[in-house]
Formats: sequence, C-alpha cells, structure tokens
Amino acid sequence: MKLNLACGGRYMEGYVNVDWSANAKTDLMKDLFKFPYPWEDSSADEIQVHHFVEHIPHQLPGITQNGLVMFMEECHRIMKPGALMYVSHPHPLSASFWGDPTHCRNVHPMTWFYFNKAWRDASLGGVYDFKCDFEVVEQTSRLACPKEADDATKEAMLTLIPGGVTECFSTLKALK
Repeated sequence: MKLNLACGGRYMEGYVNVDWSANAKTDLMKDLFKFPYPWEDSSADEIQVHHFVEHIPHQLPGITQNGLVMFMEECHRIMKPGALMYVSHPHPLSASFWGDPTHCRNVHPMTWFYFNKAWRDASLGGVYDFKCDFEVVEQTSRLACPKEADDATKEAMLTLIPGGVTECFSTLKALK
C-alpha cells in the first residue's frame, strides 16, 4: 500500500490519497491529527507527505507528545521495514514559510535527523525517547521559481530569498 497523506490538491494515481478537507480529492477522508491511523502495523510500502508537516501543531488535544513526533511515530508504526517516506516542506527561512498564517512550526532539513535513533544516541545521549527510527537517505532543496524565468529573474530571487532555497525535500527510510 502506498499512502499520500494530506494530499490536498495533489491526487496521486496508485496511492491511497488521504485528507480531512472536503475540498480535496481523496480516497479517504481522515483527520491526520487524530491517532491511531486506520492501517495495520507494517502495512505501508511508501508514504508521500508534501507541505503538511509545517501545519502540525506542537500540542494536539488529548496528547502529551509533541504533534510532529506523534505523527512520525504513527507513520513509522504503519510502514514496512525499509519503506520510504518522501517529505517536502518550505525552507524555514523562506517567505513561503513565514507568509502562510496556517504554518504552526518551523521545519528544517536537520529536523529529520532527530528521528534517527543512532544520531539521537550519538548526538544527544539518548535524551529523546522517540518510538521511531528513520534513516535520512537523501535531502535536496530548490528555489521555487517559475520554470520559464530568465536568468535575471532567478538571480533576483536568489538575492531576495536568504540562501536562495524555498523548498526542502527529504527521503526517510523506516528502520525496524
């Protein structure tokens, strides 16, 4: 099973497309802030989650765990060993992050290393007791610029945007 969580306007053929909004084309309407999810342990081959993690509140009603940690633990629970999770989000320094009033949290590419047990143990001495373990397989970023933009426009955008990066992509592998 392949899941496209918080699909919004991004419907993907061959995936179970999940969102809570009646405005989204979905295969399943589900509030992803409510746990547990309706899938069995180790049942997902792949998860796509694009421009959702920055919307996860730090605190969710009735849950003492941090919202993003809870989301990651639940994704890990339903993923098969070795399954991949593809995550995208605005770069934390970009105007697209700060300009959207629905963004609840700043997500940096470094955030994903906190979900790797070996990294947590080596870097933090095991302080965080998360129930999930992901390997950061790949990270890339891009400048969100119209494809047809000329070089001068791209250069101007690089000047206006700190670091020139507006969107981050991470691939995470479930370790079990």
